[in-house]
Amino acid sequence: MPESINKRESYPSPHDYWLDKAAAENQLIVCRCRTCGRLVRYLAADLLPILGPAHRVREDAPFPCRCGERYYFEVRLMVPSPGDYGHLTVRRPAGIRQTQTWRTVKLGDELRNELHPLPDRTAWFVPAGIRPRRAR
Repeated sequence: MPESINKRESYPSPHDYWLDKAAAENQLIVCRCRTCGRLVRYLAADLLPILGPAHRVREDAPFPCRCGERYYFEVRLMVPSPGDYGHLTVRRPAGIRQTQTWRTVKLGDELRNELHPLPDRTAWFVPAGIRPRRAR
């Protein structure tokens, strides 16, 4: 019996381009927002620990745009040429920012935070009128 014309490919498709392959080939991911026109370039090796190796590069933008758009992106891959080094702007990770979260509770209720316990800062409090001794 002949093979059917509409042959389905297994998921994941071998034609998809994955992030680990782009990182191995030292490629840049160029994202242009179709709403505001912002152009952002990422180094694929920098996105690998954040998004994981199974991220589809050509179909999914790594992050939403600052205008709030998540879906209307043009995503391309680019191999940097020797003349691009020192001239091309690229977004790279610069650290992790930790933010404090707040919860509203009734006065007297005990709040437990098992994930990130707060440090004990009672020793930092100095009552008014009492000055610490100076070192001699």
